[in-house]
Amino acid sequence: MEREWLYLINPILTATTGSNILGIRISNAHNGRLANNEDNPFIASLHATYNPIHKAYTDAFSFHKHKVGLQISITKTFILLLEKLSFEKINAFDASIAVVHHKGSSKYIALLSKGHYPFQQGTQEERIAAVEALSIGLSEYEELGALKETVDAFILELRIADTAQKAAFNAVVLAANALELARVAMAEEQYSNLGKLMSHFKTNPKLAAAYFDLQAIRRGKQILFQKNINKNSTKFIVKRTMDANAELTLSNSGNSVLFI
Repeated sequence: MEREWLYLINPILTATTGSNILGIRISNAHNGRLANNEDNPFIASLHATYNPIHKAYTDAFSFHKHKVGLQISITKTFILLLEKLSFEKINAFDASIAVVHHKGSSKYIALLSKGHYPFQQGTQEERIAAVEALSIGLSEYEELGALKETVDAFILELRIADTAQKAAFNAVVLAANALELARVAMAEEQYSNLGKLMSHFKTNPKLAAAYFDLQAIRRGKQILFQKNINKNSTKFIVKRTMDANAELTLSNSGNSVLFI
């Protein structure tokens, strides 16, 4: 299989896949270095095109971060209600029923046939359903009308919180999708600038490096090694400077064991 030409692989796109924090760093560096050299008309034209894309990316990153924080807060509210159901609420419901129909009686068992278990175990939806089933059961006992009102009020709290947390989750998904589009646009435009800068500095292309955060870009994912290695042979794949705490993951899709 013919290998993909290295120069046609976007290193910014590769480096930032799965890491928008790294992406923001790389974009900040490129945008800032272009802005600092706007006295050069060519560089100024690159910055005029790149800056709006950079801003869209940083805005999308901030918006996604805000939505994640909001989701965490809203979800916590819902979780606290479920925790409240597990002990405080079900104990109170149980006590109110037992005052009128003592534990072990047929009416008590009809309302809490499985005890506290359905209110403490199961999925979130199953636990809410258990409270709703209790409300339906209470409707048959006029003497427990006050308790039914309390149960119904708590059901409303649960449903409002559940709806809110699901909406917050969907908002995070939408924000994440928008962020990914912005990341790709940033990486593609920066890659385009790399080509333009190499052309501009064609007699000394190393000058183009000053406009990129090479250290950050090189921290990204290693491009796939797509060659065959003969049995009992050694092949140089890559030389990479890594942070002291960095971890390296290697995946061998072949049938032979590789020794490193």
